[in-house]
Amino acid sequence: MPNKKLTLKQLDFEKYSESVLNLFLDSKEFFLDFENSEPNLSLVEKTFFSCPDGISLENKIVVGCFCDNELLGFAELIKDRHREKEWQLGIILVSKKIRKTVLGGRVILTIFDYIKNSGATCVVGGVVENNQVAKSFWKSIGAIETDIVYNQEVNGKSIPTRAVYKELL
Repeated sequence: MPNKKLTLKQLDFEKYSESVLNLFLDSKEFFLDFENSEPNLSLVEKTFFSCPDGISLENKIVVGCFCDNELLGFAELIKDRHREKEWQLGIILVSKKIRKTVLGGRVILTIFDYIKNSGATCVVGGVVENNQVAKSFWKSIGAIETDIVYNQEVNGKSIPTRAVYKELL
């Protein structure tokens, strides 16, 4: 599988909701820790159709990375989030079975190549302060932590989150 062709597709909720739910369930520890709930179809629907204040669904893109029709990676993106050509990465997930492998790295690169080839010059994201896995991920791809810390409200919990960014050269 490491040398097989990866395909990136924009996802349609009706067609891919079950596949995305299965990938979310594969990462349910994240959702339990940081969303305070187990993934379900309602959460998948929210991921596809909710936007931050002031952002329309026109700027939201949900993509999946496939190998032989198997969904191996997922990203929720907001185009031109704060400025033109600055995209926000809301959620990025890679199947547990390929994390920290060559194929897992290729999935991440495929998603970032898509963002760059779509015209973005920078990707921004938020990392929950106590999520060491996410901090390690962002550091491994050359992202920079900022001094900006804000609180995300998730299911009635206030979660300290640090802004990060990665320039796409």
